[in-house]
Amino acid sequence: LRYGIYQYISFTNFIFVINFSVMKKILQKTVLYIVRFIGLLPSTLVYYLFSFFAYITFIVDKKHRIRAMENIRSAFRNEMSEKEIKKSAYESFRNMFLTFVEMCRIPRIKKKNLHKFIRFENLEYFEEAYKRGKGVLFCTGHFGSWEIMPHCFALWHKPLHIVARPLDSDILDGIVSYFRTYSGNRIIKKKNALKSMVKILKSGEALGTLHDQNVKRREGIFVDFFGKEACTSFAPAIIAIRTEAAIIPIYTVREGKNKFVMKLEKPIIPNTDNNRDDEIFKITQALTKSLEAIIRKYPGQWFWVHRRWKTKPKKNETEKERRMRKIRRHINAEKRQS
Repeated sequence: LRYGIYQYISFTNFIFVINFSVMKKILQKTVLYIVRFIGLLPSTLVYYLFSFFAYITFIVDKKHRIRAMENIRSAFRNEMSEKEIKKSAYESFRNMFLTFVEMCRIPRIKKKNLHKFIRFENLEYFEEAYKRGKGVLFCTGHFGSWEIMPHCFALWHKPLHIVARPLDSDILDGIVSYFRTYSGNRIIKKKNALKSMVKILKSGEALGTLHDQNVKRREGIFVDFFGKEACTSFAPAIIAIRTEAAIIPIYTVREGKNKFVMKLEKPIIPNTDNNRDDEIFKITQALTKSLEAIIRKYPGQWFWVHRRWKTKPKKNETEKERRMRKIRRHINAEKRQS
């Protein structure tokens, strides 16, 4: 009897898992069709519609509205009036909604009509860095229309690898991944991505990663960001030094409806002759300052709802001591893995 009950329970669980898996796939396909349908709507309609959704969210979502305004106020201090702060906070909300819309419209951007949507600035920076044969590491942030950047770049040059953290929802992650890989790009899961990133760069290929989020103390070092210490990942610097790859800060600025400009900043070439700890700090600070500069030009196009200064430095510890301790701990862990 016990054996029969056990078999029945096992069979029931098996059927439930199968049904759940099937339902999950059906739901994912349904949501994908809806998202693709949004991408087929007239651009004027969809831009106005999602700008309205952004306004409603800005009014209703008090928690994130206050956080965005506090972050802008703290970053710009006396440089902005309260009216300008509120406007930039709303534009930040709108930027997130429009980024989603533009992701939905990725299938409409093709090689033959690429020039109608986007123009490139300073492409020679990439061409020169790529000729070195040591790989190119693109670093960007949740700025402008960041989701269309890999797609447009792949159409202009060729597909690249993207480092990304999977979304908490498998369904949404599958949909976002569909668009990110639409033009042949390949995704590397952020967790334990170090070896894959090094291998790709050593083969002379291009790799893209986001570099504007707060990290835990053990994962980053504190650098200056809008006059305040921000805990920032030093992984790009470590990888660049190890592979001698060029780091290129890159941003996709929205200039209007269906109009973008992809800006490439001057490459950061790691100096392997310098003290390694100092070079890691120098590169990490340079990347962060590059991001700050573009945000100052277009404050409404950054992700201000993010708690960028959440991680605080320990008391009674100098900035250099914190920096050295974290970098050396990371390097020791890297040695153990290799």
